[in-house]
Amino acid sequence: MGSIRPMKSATDQVSVAADERSASGNNGQGSQVAGRFVLFAMLGIFAVNLLLRIFYVRYQFVNGDEAVRALTALGVLRGERLYVDIITDKPPGTTLFYAGVLSFFNHSMPAVHIAAILWNFVTAGAIYALAGRFYSRKTGLWAALLFVYFSASYHTQDSMAANTELLMTLPYVLSGYCYLRGSSSTGWKCVARRGSRSASKAGTCARASADWAWLVAAGIFAGIAAAFKQVGLLLLVFFAVNEVLGVIVDHRAGGASGREDAGGKDAGGDGQGVEREVRPAGSKVISILERLGLIAIGVALVGSVLLAWLWSSGAMTGFWRNAVQLGAFYVGSLPAGIWLKFLVSRSIGYVLLTAALWLLAGLGAERPIRLAWSSTGSGKLRTAQDDTRALGSSTGGGAADVSMALWCLVSLAGVFTSGRFYGHYFIPVLPALALLGARGIGRLSRGIAQSQRRARVLVVIVIVLAAFNLFRFHHRTAILGFEAMTGRETRWSQAWGMSRREHEADQIAGIIRSRGVAGGQQLYIWGYALDVYWRSRCIPASRYLTPYYVTGGFYPEVAATSGASAGSFWQEARAQLIEDLGRTRPHLILNVDEPIETLPYPELIDFVHQNYRLEGPIGPDPSHQFIVYAIKDGN
Repeated sequence: MGSIRPMKSATDQVSVAADERSASGNNGQGSQVAGRFVLFAMLGIFAVNLLLRIFYVRYQFVNGDEAVRALTALGVLRGERLYVDIITDKPPGTTLFYAGVLSFFNHSMPAVHIAAILWNFVTAGAIYALAGRFYSRKTGLWAALLFVYFSASYHTQDSMAANTELLMTLPYVLSGYCYLRGSSSTGWKCVARRGSRSASKAGTCARASADWAWLVAAGIFAGIAAAFKQVGLLLLVFFAVNEVLGVIVDHRAGGASGREDAGGKDAGGDGQGVEREVRPAGSKVISILERLGLIAIGVALVGSVLLAWLWSSGAMTGFWRNAVQLGAFYVGSLPAGIWLKFLVSRSIGYVLLTAALWLLAGLGAERPIRLAWSSTGSGKLRTAQDDTRALGSSTGGGAADVSMALWCLVSLAGVFTSGRFYGHYFIPVLPALALLGARGIGRLSRGIAQSQRRARVLVVIVIVLAAFNLFRFHHRTAILGFEAMTGRETRWSQAWGMSRREHEADQIAGIIRSRGVAGGQQLYIWGYALDVYWRSRCIPASRYLTPYYVTGGFYPEVAATSGASAGSFWQEARAQLIEDLGRTRPHLILNVDEPIETLPYPELIDFVHQNYRLEGPIGPDPSHQFIVYAIKDGN
């Protein structure tokens, strides 16, 4: 008689479905589709990804954050030290991505955007691989398509930029994939085997020899994700909670099977008796700590490389000051009332405008969440044995759904940490949403096949919501496609804010060149017009690219009451700004947005008055003028 070993730590009903699908796939069974069809389907998804994004490549910068990343990347390529000679308040991943592309394609933002398009497709491929292993290849294709579409289907400045969230999502997905692959010997799998009628192998809970490598890889990719944006470390929360949830489910299932075993032997899937053995809770805790320890080793490896790079470049203090302390000021500077306002308005706006995906994901997550709730003992829907059998079902994929729903919730927590709730903050949530959405599509397909009226109604609602999203956000894509084919700019695109900003930056750069400030010379801009640096090819005259790096005025809504200027941190930053300008002596200082003369920083105003003379405004827009300060003769 076979003996099923119990859970070694915590999670993997997920791997049961993967193993059984692999076996059934070899026999041509299940919902898997032919390899040739997968190839053509992925080519179609690549085409969708390309068509939704490629026409925006004509814009140098879709939003201001891209300009910061591009300018810091150019600084790195000039030999400047990140966080010391050129400042960003983010981890180095995005800057290094830009620098890697620009090192080959020299001052080309179209190259960066094309690289981001390809990167996004690779992310979709990773989502397909995850779903293909733990669900089916058909589910993987739907999930990849949903990700590709909805990652490009929100406000242009959020969805079309090569921003930190878009870039971090690839290692974010790979980390989740490796974690689930490394769960092939743990409690979820044992729970599923106990509940699955098809389980006939006694050794299914034996530790796979490669599990440790997958878990270390999960930690490495989590560390890489955090190198793009700190919220990547929330993956560790997902891993820990998923492990604990697996223990709870296994404990409840073990209790049920133990009660059965008290009267005899449980029948295995092959009709033979299967003996149950239950490990002590302390052993399970140790197993969880072992697995999480392997993940922590992977994170530590990435952290060690980062620290070694910072130490060797003399940027350790600068990183602490600008990526850690400055980031903490950013997060903590938003009053609770405005945070709540942004939460309600922007989050609800995002959900409503992408409601088709959220509805599908809700359909995909409803049943597994209900089962997980019951399995943890918080509900009384079914018996523990029935619940764990349903969660471990190879056709239901309930275990993977529970993990995906948990992953989605943890990713949403990352949106809450930033405070501003911009649309691009939701991008790391999209992989889990897409996977659950693909499951929702499968559920609707089965409902349609069974002639369920509710399924038909839901399909119509999803189509209407998706059509609204398509029209709302991709009428711009259609206009840009038309202009690309005809070779002329229409009045519609000319009226867009990003078009006006590009034309303005181009004209300002031309005026600067006419005043003798050519590419490679120093220029300083007080305000948010960083694309002028790029257009003119001038070098920023200070390490600080944006005003809020030296003022703490992160939010216009709270600038008047922030009181940031009184802090020693900000006084030191302004002293460094004046030191930079005194050393580089740029021929021109451009002032846009907030007038220098009205700033509450007398030391900065005195420096400008002593060394520069006011020449007046320039620019095509009377309501958005650039004030020019030219260096005085003899300075």
